[in-house]
Amino acid sequence: MSATWHVACPKTSGCDDPLINPTYDPNLSSLGCSKVFVAVAEKDLLRDRGLLYCETLKKSGWGGGIEIMEKVETFFLYVH
Repeated sequence: MSATWHVACPKTSGCDDPLINPTYDPNLSSLGCSKVFVAVAEKDLLRDRGLLYCETLKKSGWGGGIEIMEKVETFFLYVH
């Protein structure tokens, strides 16, 4: 996964850069929206990171609502 992040964001400091891993953003509690939707899938490589994001957001003191959609025996593929 690290190689993929460096392709997407060549100037990144690594996988814990807030640009690609918002759980490391020191300003997460001031997120500028009132709702967040996170979709994760049982077989998705980023499933655990998505769930960690939700937990970190809850603990940050951010006052918005979080909706999680978790699909079993599924993976997500996004094509642009």
